Amino acid sequence: MRKEPLSVHPYILCFKVFAEYENLPHAQRFSPSLPTQLHQVGATPFTPFIPYKKKKKARNSADLALALSAIEDLTIKKIPADGVVIATCDIDLYPLIIWLKEHTGLPIILATFEKRVNSIYRSILRENEIFPLDLKIKRAVRISIQNFAVNNKLKSVIRSEDFPYLRRVLHSLFPAEELESGELGKILEKLENIFSSSQNIEEGENYEVFKTKLLKALLSWIKRDREVKTGLIIESWLPRWNLNLSVEEANEYLKRFIEEELPNHLEITFEKQEERDGVIIGTFRPT
Repeated sequence: MRKEPLSVHPYILCFKVFAEYENLPHAQRFSPSLPTQLHQVGATPFTPFIPYKKKKKARNSADLALALSAIEDLTIKKIPADGVVIATCDIDLYPLIIWLKEHTGLPIILATFEKRVNSIYRSILRENEIFPLDLKIKRAVRISIQNFAVNNKLKSVIRSEDFPYLRRVLHSLFPAEELESGELGKILEKLENIFSSSQNIEEGENYEVFKTKLLKALLSWIKRDREVKTGLIIESWLPRWNLNLSVEEANEYLKRFIEEELPNHLEITFEKQEERDGVIIGTFRPT
């Protein structure tokens, strides 16, 4: 929860993390424990009550505790927040977000991972109300490593136990002898190439999924209705595919599909009507 407008650097009034910590995968491997690490960064961990016999079967306990706490903080305690950030990939918190929007009037930010955000959230939240954690985490890791390298502290990160996450990232990307060499220029150059290529791979994977779904839908629809307009694809089909693509990205993929893939499928043709502001408009038909 934030005291200042969401567009500026926030002052956090209330930072709570809800989880069934004992049931988390690899929970025993955290040292210090995950709740302790959360305390160290200023968060308050909450473990919901679960009867002992149901500890391995309990579901939604953390969701219920989070929802009750949010309602209590904002309507009973009346914490003077100017906004609420909920970090989740779980659609079970959809009713809470709707309730908060209706009863508090506060801006709601959903912090989540792009590939896992449900399309229902996109229907109730504006684009600037969805905060992409995956991109921010990648960027933060890269900037942190670069800052340590520029300040000649990279070796202290490699050897120290104080930066476990950065150490794991570095050792997963570079051989030990390369890290110990101290050739910071080469390390930074390789680091930039790694992050750039991983982004390109992700974009390629998105296009392949889009292409597969589009071709399957086209072949099925054309047999029945004889034609498919691009507007139907973008406005109706795309939201159901849950690909987390913007309309602009989907349109670029559509144009790429028409140029690169369609000539290989002799049973489908495309009749282009116009291209307006970069958006292609036309109709797919059987040959």
